[in-house]
Amino acid sequence: MGRDDRFEIRQALVADWQASKAIRLRALADAPNAFLSTLEREQEFEDAVWRSRLESSHQLIAWLRDEPVGTVTGLPRGEMVAMWVAPEHRRAGLGARLVAILLEWARARGLPELRTWVADGNEAALRLYERMGFALTGEVAPMRDGLIERLLIRAL
Repeated sequence: MGRDDRFEIRQALVADWQASKAIRLRALADAPNAFLSTLEREQEFEDAVWRSRLESSHQLIAWLRDEPVGTVTGLPRGEMVAMWVAPEHRRAGLGARLVAILLEWARARGLPELRTWVADGNEAALRLYERMGFALTGEVAPMRDGLIERLLIRAL
């Protein structure tokens, strides 16, 4: 689907559910305040949940050889979720490449916009999204434990 230097980026298929699970759990462990869900909650998911997620979304996984090192997911309703890049691969353009490919997917589906939420305090994600053309709307929502998230929209 796309290449960015050493990374191969491709859509996760249902057969990739174990890699999808592994990278999601790693993301939740690494950045617990960046996501609406929690590591504890998702560790309890049955295998069928991981498969089902891949059937109902468009998840991209960035691979470095056989290791998943980045991910982002598009939902059919026009939402970008679960964006994460492994700490050792940040600031190498991988996040921007993942978002760019997801924007291509959304355009191909004829979506008018792509929406995403960013946790308050996640300045790196906010800067990335703004560089990619997303704009804050002013809308906020509670997450959990007193955290809030802010809505950004990118017109397509």
